[in-house]
Amino acid sequence: MVVAGAQAAASLWPDRPHEHRAMAQRYYDDPERWFPRYAAGEVPFERMRAGRLDEVAAAFGLPVPDDGHRAFEEAYAPAFRGAPWCAS
Repeated sequence: MVVAGAQAAASLWPDRPHEHRAMAQRYYDDPERWFPRYAAGEVPFERMRAGRLDEVAAAFGLPVPDDGHRAFEEAYAPAFRGAPWCAS
């Protein structure tokens, strides 16, 4: 998840290469507990993912670019599926 998140962060904020892994780690750590709220049925999947990304952006003092949530998903999903543990 962290490797895929770092690749997705790079697609949104390419000028911050030394922070991509830390951004991804924060997304994974989920300090605002978006995933447990999603798992409990309190928020839909898309809101959970957007909330996590918004929290990362705020923590690093960055705006989420226009269409950034979609762009993050488009970069994250194939990187996550391409990880060695997902190979058939």
